[in-house]
Amino acid sequence: MTDSKLKSVGALFHLEGEYLSHEVIKTGNINQTYLVRYWRDGEEKPYIIQRVNTYVFKNPENVMSNIAAVTEHIRQKIKATGVTAKRKVLHYLYTPDGHNYAYDEEGGFWRGYRYIDDSICYPTSVDVEGMVEVGRGFGQFQKYLADFDASQLFESIPDFHNTEKRMDRLFEAAEKDELGRVKDVKDEDKPRVFVFDMFKEDTIYTTAAGLESNLIEMAGGINTTRKMEDSRWFYCSVETLVAANPDII
Repeated sequence: MTDSKLKSVGALFHLEGEYLSHEVIKTGNINQTYLVRYWRDGEEKPYIIQRVNTYVFKNPENVMSNIAAVTEHIRQKIKATGVTAKRKVLHYLYTPDGHNYAYDEEGGFWRGYRYIDDSICYPTSVDVEGMVEVGRGFGQFQKYLADFDASQLFESIPDFHNTEKRMDRLFEAAEKDELGRVKDVKDEDKPRVFVFDMFKEDTIYTTAAGLESNLIEMAGGINTTRKMEDSRWFYCSVETLVAANPDII
């Protein structure tokens, strides 16, 4: 992506000041993300500019409508507490006609928002303290949205969370076996998986059958506690986990 292209995209959102430079944000697998810098009023102004993948998101305008509704709801919740929402929610860029997105000359779909200074995004867990903060943040997010009217949202990707449909497709693919790979899969080659749902006192809640176990096997793994009990879910000891010797938990 060239500076001239990103500068032209910035113009769609009427970003003021002198364009300085851009940096490619390499995390993320779907959209093209850039950190762009402008100079205005004697200081640097950073923004995040994204080209949305319209192959994945067929109706990107609906996606932005969802984001605006959720973000504004959370913003009002935070402001009601007397705390500034400046660093708590995203602040999207808007075009002169009031849209939080823009199309370029080639039909590319773009969005942008103010960059949050001195922020760090961890792609994976670093330590226990970090995981605690993740849980705290997710809990606050859920709390703010407890009274949100989800009926106003659009479905971004149809059937994305339809687990049964995904399983059916997996079964169909395995049955067709168009590349002839099923015969090469042997039990000793399959990863051994242990489902750790929660820890209660000295026992672990895990599964012996049902959806989770079927998903593991359809994905090419072995549920180490399959058929260990008659019920779908059951409590087992830590020793059971050790004895199972799973490759994946």
